[in-house]
Amino acid sequence: MHATTVPLKLAAIEVPVPQLNKAQGFVEWGGQHGFMKEVLALIEHSPTAAAMCARRALFTAGQGFVTDKKLYPKLHAFLKKIALRGRYRTANKLLRRLSKDFAKLRAFALQIVWSKDGKYITEVYHQRIEQVASGPLNDNEEVDTFYLCRDWTKLQLYKPQPIAAFNPETAKKDKRQLLFYFGEDAGSEYYPTLELAPVLNYMKVEGRLSKYHDNRVATRFGIDTLISIRKGPIDETLPNGDKITAKSQRDKFTNTVKDKYQGEEAESVMILWGDGTTDSADKMAEVQTITTVTPETYESVAEQAKQAILSVGGVTSPVVVGLPGGGTLGGDGAEIREAFEMYFNTVCRPDQVAILECFYDDILPYVKGINQDLPGLDEDKPALDILTTLPIKFMFSEATLENILDEDELRSMINYGKRGAGAAPAGDESDERDQDLEDEEAAAA
Repeated sequence: MHATTVPLKLAAIEVPVPQLNKAQGFVEWGGQHGFMKEVLALIEHSPTAAAMCARRALFTAGQGFVTDKKLYPKLHAFLKKIALRGRYRTANKLLRRLSKDFAKLRAFALQIVWSKDGKYITEVYHQRIEQVASGPLNDNEEVDTFYLCRDWTKLQLYKPQPIAAFNPETAKKDKRQLLFYFGEDAGSEYYPTLELAPVLNYMKVEGRLSKYHDNRVATRFGIDTLISIRKGPIDETLPNGDKITAKSQRDKFTNTVKDKYQGEEAESVMILWGDGTTDSADKMAEVQTITTVTPETYESVAEQAKQAILSVGGVTSPVVVGLPGGGTLGGDGAEIREAFEMYFNTVCRPDQVAILECFYDDILPYVKGINQDLPGLDEDKPALDILTTLPIKFMFSEATLENILDEDELRSMINYGKRGAGAAPAGDESDERDQDLEDEEAAAA
């Protein structure tokens, strides 16, 4: 009897160290500067990470920027038309895109367009983060040049284009600049420190599990742990004298199995061969298949991956980011609201503040007509803020409303005016009928 084990070629994901590509002049993050794109793909194929990042971006963007149109008309006009072309012409559309980049890669990039004299910012455009590569640090430990490329794996087709780093002092010379924002964490010189770095492998596990289950369904749940061949091949001699060994036949079959099943979504496959005799075939019938892999094993691994990803993402309750978990909309609304408040204040609000500080410190002071002494974020009523979106609104019963509201307030809730206040709303004659009844009663008295 022969036993053959088919090994898998697997490798854990590690965050690469940025390396200077001396030939091209930019700093690569991963092979062919593809690490950011790899992370985006992992998020896309991880149900937990995808839902978490989507909700984080949604809560961060909220209902968009809010400002007082009367007090700051120039600021309001700039936000309504922050770019002259493209998809993100309004600041709110731009905000939603920045929130997605920030939620996934902890960074975002903006192309800043200056006026001809270099005094004012005239336009702001979104720049896809995975297309940006940093230049090396200068003598002042700052990056003064970035590079943009549509596809870093095809440098012969798409040549990287240099773009000056954001710097108002060089705006007269460099009319288009790149503002590349990420948190100033320890050791992050060129690129952000990924919040999801500790769970990249868990995200990959979720992607593997989804592909594995899809393959299981496609193969009608065939056995993929043990292949038992009761009567294996034997050494043969062809009529022309050529010899075919049993080993070569086993190797050929094994390679076929490898080509078809080996990969991230497959398991290790063991092939048991008989020695080609009938007696061996009878003994092979006594082989018992032993495996530790059960449906519960996959469920346990999936739950472990989910919990790890949510913990790193600071999610206090999975329901907050749209995943099944403790608390339901029907019975535990207060619990979800408390979880949302904690999640928003510790995760989403800091993201909002980072985006707002970028606008306050780097953009608004250079927009023509906007006062550089705008009230800051720490003021009671800042000139620019982001309106929060609440996931759950309070709903009161009719009895509760009747106890806490007077008659006029109740009537206003259903678009009825105050009793005797005049005509009823268009299309509703209830107030008029009430008034007629009062007039009739008064006449009868």
